[in-house]
Amino acid sequence: MSIRMNLQRETEALKRENEALKLKLFWKEHNDEILKNAMCWANSADGGPACSCLACMVSGRYESGNLDFADENPCKFKPWFEQVLDHHEMSIGRGLPDVPIWVEGSVVDSGNDVLDDGQHFTILAREDWVHWIYGSKLWKATSVGDPELAKLKNVLRYLDTLGVDVVGHSCENK
Repeated sequence: MSIRMNLQRETEALKRENEALKLKLFWKEHNDEILKNAMCWANSADGGPACSCLACMVSGRYESGNLDFADENPCKFKPWFEQVLDHHEMSIGRGLPDVPIWVEGSVVDSGNDVLDDGQHFTILAREDWVHWIYGSKLWKATSVGDPELAKLKNVLRYLDTLGVDVVGHSCENK
């Protein structure tokens, strides 16, 4: 009986390790750079908002060599993207929570703080919406089968389909 229990424990440990590796691969394939590129491509596509405001230029959603040519009108991308997220049943938080927490091994912002905000996305800037991060509804996922991660995959797939036919525009490595 002892051998059987050891084998069962080892099997469970391997399953957990396998799931952790799958999750690590998921985040490598869906990291914030991937989303930033998808947002840029979607903004440039025929079906996208084609916003050229300063926030879109600074954050890499619009490519221009000169910030002096930034559109002074309010950002068109922000409300458009919020509608996309709403359509995919994803939420957006604004600002930093009072107490950020550190969770080792999960997706973190540039300050190595993980924000437990209860949202899919968090906007870390003023109303100009320059910088955002994944929210805790995404980074808390413990399995690639999590329905919240499926929503993220669907958003990225949608953004990618918009940007497929964009010619002469570079969104890579922004």
